[in-house]
Amino acid sequence: MNANADPHWKILVVEDEALLAEEVRDRLQCLGHEVVGVADNGADAIDIARRTRPDLILMDIRIKGDLNGIETADLIHGELGVPVVFSTAHSDRDTLQQAQIAGQFGYLIKPWREQDLVMAIRLAMHRHQTETAARRHRDSSLHSLLETGIHPVILCNAQGRICAVNSSAESVFGYPREMLAGQPFELLLSEQERGAWHVLREQAFARHAAHATDDMPTFSAQRRDGQAFPAKVSPTYIETSAGPSLCLIVRDLSDAHTPFDPVTGLPNREKFRDSLVAALQPPGGRLALLLLDLDHFKEINDTLGHETGDRLLAHTAERVREFAGPHGALARLGGDEFALILPGLDGLHAAERTAQRLVEKLSVPFDIDGKPLYLTASAGIATCPDDALTAPDLLKYAEQAMYAAKSGGRNRVVRFSPEMQDGAQKRRALSDDLHGALQRGEFSLHYQPIIDFADGRATKAEALLRWRHPQRGAIPPLDFIPLLEETGLIHEVGEWVFDEAAAQAERLARRLGRTVQISVNMSAVQFAAHGAGAIDWGAKLAALPPPDGRLGIEITESVLIEDQQRVKDCLLDFRRHGIAVSIDDFGTGFSSLSYLKTFSIDFLKIDASFTRGVANDENDHALTEAIIVMAHKLGFRTVAEGVETAQQADILQRMGCDFAQGYLFSRPLPADEFEAYLLASDG
Repeated sequence: MNANADPHWKILVVEDEALLAEEVRDRLQCLGHEVVGVADNGADAIDIARRTRPDLILMDIRIKGDLNGIETADLIHGELGVPVVFSTAHSDRDTLQQAQIAGQFGYLIKPWREQDLVMAIRLAMHRHQTETAARRHRDSSLHSLLETGIHPVILCNAQGRICAVNSSAESVFGYPREMLAGQPFELLLSEQERGAWHVLREQAFARHAAHATDDMPTFSAQRRDGQAFPAKVSPTYIETSAGPSLCLIVRDLSDAHTPFDPVTGLPNREKFRDSLVAALQPPGGRLALLLLDLDHFKEINDTLGHETGDRLLAHTAERVREFAGPHGALARLGGDEFALILPGLDGLHAAERTAQRLVEKLSVPFDIDGKPLYLTASAGIATCPDDALTAPDLLKYAEQAMYAAKSGGRNRVVRFSPEMQDGAQKRRALSDDLHGALQRGEFSLHYQPIIDFADGRATKAEALLRWRHPQRGAIPPLDFIPLLEETGLIHEVGEWVFDEAAAQAERLARRLGRTVQISVNMSAVQFAAHGAGAIDWGAKLAALPPPDGRLGIEITESVLIEDQQRVKDCLLDFRRHGIAVSIDDFGTGFSSLSYLKTFSIDFLKIDASFTRGVANDENDHALTEAIIVMAHKLGFRTVAEGVETAQQADILQRMGCDFAQGYLFSRPLPADEFEAYLLASDG
């Protein structure tokens, strides 16, 4: 990729070795950037930065003078907001941890290649521009939250004094906002609760994280007239133009049994059922029922916090409400599921068109705290009188259509068809047939080779579970693996997969005279501490032969956010027993490389969606290259999934990717064919 296509930036170089500094200056200028100055100590660097206002600083950590590079970068970023990329020969953990300052936007470990420099600048400036835009919009977004929140919203500064409130807070507590401004938040609490508030405030600021902290237990709030009422507060640490603050959303629990959802203000499931029954009267009318489920919403809650999730739900409700019209009815059924009654539509296609417009509307980014949040939704439609005449049947059929939309790839609309009812019944039958399938010997493992770019040999493989049903033949994994998880059978079958892969790895070592690492996939359910058939991994690993690198496990990014400490402990235990850990489908979830480095991980498997576009899509090319470069800096090796062409393989190899997997090399093979494949390739 042509680096000169990138924007040109003003860059300050801080490097104590004169020859190296001149070499860096020359490289930057050849790339089209303007070098505004070169300094070898902190004082000069600060002076040049103040005079020239660079876009970026390339900073060595060990420099001359009283200030080291980390201290200098921290001062410059704090005063001028200039991002810093550290260029250092020191990659030990202590140095990297010390460099975790606000202005740190990347690392270059010496000696670095020009490609590394280009990618570091590209990533640093992209992040800096994104964060700058977010800061510009933060105060206006905060104002929007204050004015549109259906619950009391109160903004407090670091001292716990009230800076701003919304109209709902005025109504609930009985104070005008002018009277609350500057007052301590304790004014709104019963006296016995004020100690708990101090603890919560200190904890929230100590964490210094821009996401929702733990909810406070139910406490007694107090209105202006002295009346106490049960309430819950959700605090979120935020940075405003006035400095660090807490945004507190207060839920009045005294009306918790009303038929309305407290997050969105919409009718809840019970009230919606009543509305649907009423809408079907008198018989003979036409209406459509649309069920809407937000895709991967749990990951938003897990990664950004429930407070952000609640705000996103409230914004979603506002968008969906636009489609209800004067006679429609909208409700939140629970979790991330909404229902919409559309009466009097002119035919089935009108309902589908409305649903499609709604799904497209939800795909437009939401602005939360000045940052774009992307969301998609899956919708299912059932109509009266075409599909059903009663409320229970309409709900059931719309739900089946919605699940069909999700299983069909999400972010789409599906209308109910009678075949779906048949499909639901078949799914139930398939679930029943899974019980005993392991004992009947219906499962097997296929192995897909993973090629080491260093020597072109298959040194690894992924074990893939297959099920051959005695009557229906081969069942696609996407059809039966979710059922294994739902039924809890994944523990029993997963243990068999692990044991079978271990045995196969041992057989291959004897036949080939070398190690071929076999990796098995593990789901979040298998990491559960309890549950029917849950595996005691400690005992399982202790029973294995001495570590020799023959085994590996593959997990997705989502597993890491289920129970972080337990997952960390499990992964560390695996690695102690010589079992490699890979992150599968990297790039499709919400994690980041900086997040992954806190876990015990060996390999990063780049998702096939990036690999497919690496030869002809500039964004896929840049992102893939960035993942490989940054993964290597963090000590991870990389595996490209879904490699189908020699051109893709060539590009990936030139990028420095370590391994490749895909149909270019081999499809997944039964055990005997896989062994023959390895023998032939070694021959």
